[in-house]
Amino acid sequence: TLLAQGNHTTRFISDLEKARKASTDRKWNEAVVLWETVVAANPVNGEYRAMLGDAAYWTTAHAKAIDAYKQQIELGYGRIDIAAYNIACCYALTGDKATALLWLDKCFKLGYSDFAYARNDADLKSLHGDPVFDKLVIRMDPAKFNRVDGWNYDLDLMQWEIDRKSVKSGQFD
Repeated sequence: TLLAQGNHTTRFISDLEKARKASTDRKWNEAVVLWETVVAANPVNGEYRAMLGDAAYWTTAHAKAIDAYKQQIELGYGRIDIAAYNIACCYALTGDKATALLWLDKCFKLGYSDFAYARNDADLKSLHGDPVFDKLVIRMDPAKFNRVDGWNYDLDLMQWEIDRKSVKSGQFD
């Protein structure tokens, strides 16, 4: 039994090293297969889920990437705001605008704050011009608002900040 355990451990370490190398070398198709093997052997490691999500994203296996990123979030690994952002991108790339906008909102509530990047990210191009997208990425120029619209805009931003803080305190569904 010890020999079998040793062989299993050696195989896992070898697969992990190969998966990391494939990702580093940007051999994404190979990386997906290797990360799936690593995740199957150790399903509770969030780093491995994140790496699988990244590899799947680059092969345009968006459903697989979404699943991996969601599991990364459930495991609480790393920057879950970025994982949520990546999920939004995957949904946008598959044409599911409504779900993409929901995840974009979630990523901001989780603390993602690079609005300029989100505004210009080619992955989110399908969302451009949508009023919800414009509001989420703070695309509007408040200097052009009349006084009442400016107040409403400020109130929306304050509500967004309150929502974001409630998510950080664990009240996120």
